[in-house]
Amino acid sequence: MPLRLCHILCCIFLPGFTQAQSYNIKDSLLAEQYLAKAEDLFNISKHDSAISFADKALQISLQGNVQYTTAMAYLKKSDIDRSRFNLDKIGQYDSAALKIATVLKNPFLLALTEFQLGQYFTAKNDYDKGEMLLKKSLDTHFGKNTSEYTAAVNGDLGHLYAEKGNYDMALEYYLKAVRISETLNDDKGLARALSSISTLYYDYNVVDEAIKYAKYALRLRLNLKDPADIAVGYNNLAQLYSRVDSLEMALQYQELGMEFAQKSGNEPILAHSYLGMGLLKNKQKKIKEAFEYEKKAIDIFEALQENAKLSNRYIAAAFYSAALNDSVNAVNYYNKSINLATKVSNKRALQNAYIYRSDFYKSKKDFTRAYDDYKKYILYRDSLQNADVTTRIAELETKYETEKKDNEIVRLQAEQRINKLQAEKQQAIIKGNLQEAKQKEQEIQLLSQQQLLRDAQLKQKSEELEKQQLLAKNTEQALKLSESEKKIQQTQINEQKQFRNFLFALIGASILLATFLFNRYQLKKKIEKQQALLDVRNLIAKDLHDDIGSTLNSIKILSEVSQSNLQKNSEKAAGLIQKITEQSAKMQQGMADIVWAVKPDADKVEDLMVRIREYVALTLEQKGIETMFEADDASLKTSLSMQARRDIFLVIKEALNNLAKYSEATKASISIQALPQKITIQISDNGKGFITNKTFTSNGLKNMRSRVEALNGKFNVESLPGNGCRIDFWIPST
Repeated sequence: MPLRLCHILCCIFLPGFTQAQSYNIKDSLLAEQYLAKAEDLFNISKHDSAISFADKALQISLQGNVQYTTAMAYLKKSDIDRSRFNLDKIGQYDSAALKIATVLKNPFLLALTEFQLGQYFTAKNDYDKGEMLLKKSLDTHFGKNTSEYTAAVNGDLGHLYAEKGNYDMALEYYLKAVRISETLNDDKGLARALSSISTLYYDYNVVDEAIKYAKYALRLRLNLKDPADIAVGYNNLAQLYSRVDSLEMALQYQELGMEFAQKSGNEPILAHSYLGMGLLKNKQKKIKEAFEYEKKAIDIFEALQENAKLSNRYIAAAFYSAALNDSVNAVNYYNKSINLATKVSNKRALQNAYIYRSDFYKSKKDFTRAYDDYKKYILYRDSLQNADVTTRIAELETKYETEKKDNEIVRLQAEQRINKLQAEKQQAIIKGNLQEAKQKEQEIQLLSQQQLLRDAQLKQKSEELEKQQLLAKNTEQALKLSESEKKIQQTQINEQKQFRNFLFALIGASILLATFLFNRYQLKKKIEKQQALLDVRNLIAKDLHDDIGSTLNSIKILSEVSQSNLQKNSEKAAGLIQKITEQSAKMQQGMADIVWAVKPDADKVEDLMVRIREYVALTLEQKGIETMFEADDASLKTSLSMQARRDIFLVIKEALNNLAKYSEATKASISIQALPQKITIQISDNGKGFITNKTFTSNGLKNMRSRVEALNGKFNVESLPGNGCRIDFWIPST
């Protein structure tokens, strides 16, 4: 935490300091000025400049033998490096300050050094040393002389216990920090402690309580009017509302957080505001906007040389680039992350970078690179595993069962204690002792909050146990799978030679079989063509025999009869000659139909429509029947086999003959439409109609139906007397 340099001048005059050294006042004052400048720069995250002024203070103090400011300069350098997660030299700085504080026997300086050393060991996960030093700083000075430092030490002890998983103690120390800050009227310290409690609830999924404390902290920060602290408050609430999927509220708070972060000029807070907004935009699936905010945060971290954060931020940027189909940029960001993480020996970031880049290459079908990255990920993952999974499960099971029983005991004790405190509170109210009543209420709240955290802790332990059991099961299955794969691989190696020989034999047999099948296929096609040609010949012969032959025979008979009547009855002979003319025209039309049906270049529905129009001109139009044609483009381009177009034409021709002879219609329509896998044809008129049940015995309708069904189609007639007639039929399209 930032040093309160106002203590420097006060502590100069403490007993012990004046006895321990003589010093140059000028050097001391100049060193204090440099330290004050370093403090100001540190507060606005100008870390490099802050370190520079701290170095100047240290140099002047060492030259002038001003031991107090020497120690304070060491502590300031330690404080700055800790905020940048640069732990390499922190222990050296704090240890050097501790030696000076011990010589000077200055309680404040000694306590401050112990405090910062406690922070150092906590950051190094050496919680026992961290706890010992933080408590020692309270015993040395801060516990006896209540100040903002006292609240800060209690807050750090709360953080330490939270890291250790002791949530009861964490909440107890956080609440101590709250009470001390309230006593000192230190709203800034109070807001910091309340935020810590909010984070504690957030980490263990008690989100409603987390939001309540975060809002309380924000109200205090708004009253203090510090833009940086207000930005932190809004950012925290945005994150909490995002957790409960209240995206609209989260966006409102995040926008406010970003606004105040910009006003504050605090670069790290602004960067975190950008990151928060980027995550919310990503939740809205607005990837491009999310990426822009991510890049703004990266620019700030690069300027501040925040290498601990940059590795993971490059991974996020690579993910956004890939989502925007910018593969080149994605690879560049992954490489940046890996290079930086390698430089600072951040194995966790390397593990993340390799697994995400492996997934990226896999999505691009670059399986070689994907496999190489996955192997590296496995190496780093395994190097980060601290203990055997089975041992971990056994420890968790024992700890979980013990804590479960302890929790039940503590719950009963807490309930009894709360009931007792409620009674004592009521008695105090009756007696008018409001101070005692308030104290009892605080104790009740503390017990309730502690129980709430115990329940959350127990729930988390249960989930962790289940997770470890699943992990162990997966590991066991993976080992079994690995053994099975080894056996399969060995079997495959043994079978490869046999398979190779078999494959050569199979290829040879396949070539012979393919040659045989190809020759057979060609022969089959040749036979089919010959059969089709024979069918055409038979069809032409049948048509010539049935239609043309019968017509010629009729003409012969009519010619003989007309010749015998030419002298006897000229009128009768003229009528017979007219019939001969009609029969000749019919024969001519029949011959034209046969020729059209067998023409290979007349296989489209479009050609069929032309033929139907010609026939309509000879039949319906001569009767004065107005005829309308409809056909869509798809149907006109549809091809028909010779048999299909012949039978369709004959069906339509029969329908038009019947329409012309019997319908007494004035209007008719012919519609052809292409539907999926079939062609539909409709012929309708506005004539006198007929009863279909009585008429269906006629040969005309029977022939029409049989022709359609021979083409695997369906035929339907709808008609009523006085309502015209409609013939619908369809056939499959080729």
